[in-house]
Amino acid sequence: MRRWWRRARSSVRLRVTALTAGLFAVVLFVGALALMHQLERSLVDDQRAQDRGMLRDEAAVLAARGLPADTKAVRVGNSVMLSVGTSSGAGVTLVGVTDPAVVGSILANHPGLTTTDSAQYVVSANDFDANAHAVLSRSTGRSGDVLVSTAAADGFVLATSTPTTHIRHALDVTRRLLWTIGPALVLAVMAAAWVIVGRALRPVQAITSQVATIGARSLHERVPETEAADEIAELTRTMNSMLDRLETSTAAARRFVSDASHELRTPLAVIRAELEIGHTDAPPTDPEPSGPGARSQPRAGTASVLRDEVDRLQTLVDDLVLLARSDEGRADLAGRTGMAAGQDRRVDILDVLHHVAARRRRVPVAVEVGNGAGDELSMTGDAMALHRAVDHVVANAARHAATAVQVAAQREGGWILVTVDDDGPGIPAEDRAEVVQRFVRLDDARARDAGGAGLGLAVASDVAAAHHGRLTISDAPEPWCGARVTFTLPAAEPGEPAD
Repeated sequence: MRRWWRRARSSVRLRVTALTAGLFAVVLFVGALALMHQLERSLVDDQRAQDRGMLRDEAAVLAARGLPADTKAVRVGNSVMLSVGTSSGAGVTLVGVTDPAVVGSILANHPGLTTTDSAQYVVSANDFDANAHAVLSRSTGRSGDVLVSTAAADGFVLATSTPTTHIRHALDVTRRLLWTIGPALVLAVMAAAWVIVGRALRPVQAITSQVATIGARSLHERVPETEAADEIAELTRTMNSMLDRLETSTAAARRFVSDASHELRTPLAVIRAELEIGHTDAPPTDPEPSGPGARSQPRAGTASVLRDEVDRLQTLVDDLVLLARSDEGRADLAGRTGMAAGQDRRVDILDVLHHVAARRRRVPVAVEVGNGAGDELSMTGDAMALHRAVDHVVANAARHAATAVQVAAQREGGWILVTVDDDGPGIPAEDRAEVVQRFVRLDDARARDAGGAGLGLAVASDVAAAHHGRLTISDAPEPWCGARVTFTLPAAEPGEPAD
């Protein structure tokens, strides 16, 4: 139960439902307060308007007939007001005389209303309004539970009181109704929100369940997509796009491991064979090994073969390490130098080209500098990685060239262009995007003696990309007519200090 509550408490469905119900409850409460206030105000205004209309009728009767016989004098402060009964039965009507000329007629018609000072019957409107509520409340015995209304007439000011019991009753009924209906409405909104949010999240739950079943062996499966343009459809498309990338990455990793193991197996097999041959086929003139732990000496050519295979194996391992660091997104591509990220150096491209061309190849390699910009051909980067990339491209060109290879460098704006041309058969246009992939070799390079491991152009492309440049393949111009591989690399800023 506790686990279920913990899971439910973190549920988006529950939180959205609770938030919706809470907001609705707050809005309902505020609305109820406003409704009660407006209802009370409306009932009071209606009753006051009704009472004022009655007072205007009473004032007309007083003006036409005079005061009734049961009129009594009520003293309030230093003034005297008149209390009369009402024919409507709504309560007591309090009359104040505001015109001194009216006092004489009042006293003449009502001898019982005599006073030593007739001016005391004259009451100002302000004093009348200030004392009418206290007098009428005391006379009706409903202190604080009456509604006092006033109206003015010629020579008179009239006030009456009406019990507010019916108003309070109406407000109490409305209040009880709101307390009964309000929680029911909140529960109804909560249930509706729970159902609506559940239906809205149902596709997300389906996506979650589908993705949960997809493993490393089932990356080909996809989440069903809809043609809708809502957020769920966008989530589905994004999820399938991610699965596509995962499938491609996993397939590339498996192919990489398979190809790498295959390429590593070949030099290891040659090393084992040379060691076995050197151990079993000792020259006849060599004395037989004797003594404990004695071994046969290998043949004289075994060391040279082993050295070549170890060099081949070392080159392959270095390329694999370089590609692995490129896959990790490291911009330094330090190679075997162990250089930490952020320790790039100023690299002279001409030095790199001359070192690469000086290596012994099957065909000669010439270096040419365009537009005499030798002092401007420098960039910031990893010298070892750049050297390795150019060496791979030159070695690939020399492997397929007929007579010679030319390496040229020139600067164009903020870029350094390094081109490697050969007079070989070239690379067909339809194969140029494929040959920069890892462990990809064309048919004429499948032989172990002629071809490499299929990593040279892949390493060169990754190194160029890591240095914010690019590698392109095209046809070499006359007179080479073979393949041209071009490095486009960012040149160093003019004011940047050299290391």
